[in-house]
Parts: sequence; structure tokens; C-alpha cells
Amino acid sequence: GGRALDGLKQSYARLEAAGDAGLPAFARAVEDFARAYFEHMRKEEEQLFPLAEKLFTPEDWAAIDRAFEGNRDPVATGELKPM
Repeated sequence: GGRALDGLKQSYARLEAAGDAGLPAFARAVEDFARAYFEHMRKEEEQLFPLAEKLFTPEDWAAIDRAFEGNRDPVATGELKPM
């Protein structure tokens, strides 16, 4: 995720430097990022989460909740800072 987001930021910087001529490349970078992000989420929803629901105990879920409290996704929470 972090590398992909860094790549998108770099694409945006190239757009700023190139002006309108850089728009097609930036649009492709945004589409690629969104496609990969949604594919990742689809795999989680369809494969990972159903398996976890079958295998994890309540204690496992409590440990996972604790681990994620300090590691929120800035894209999902709206905390992502502007480029």
C-alpha cells in the first residue's frame, strides 16, 4: 500500500511538472492504483475474512483488535494528508 501510494504521489508530481500533457499518464496511474486497491479489498472480503471467521477464536479477535488500534489505514479513515 505505501509503495503504491508513493508511486501515485510521484505520478502527481510528474503531472504538476508536465502540465496538461501529463494528464493521460496520471489518469492511468490513478486507475491502476484504484484497480489494485479494490482487487486487494475483494480478496480480503471473499477469501481472507471468511477463512478467518472459521478459524479465529474470540481471543484471537481481541488480539487483532488491539494490534489494529494503533495502525489505522489513512485512506479508509480519511486521515490521508493532501499531496
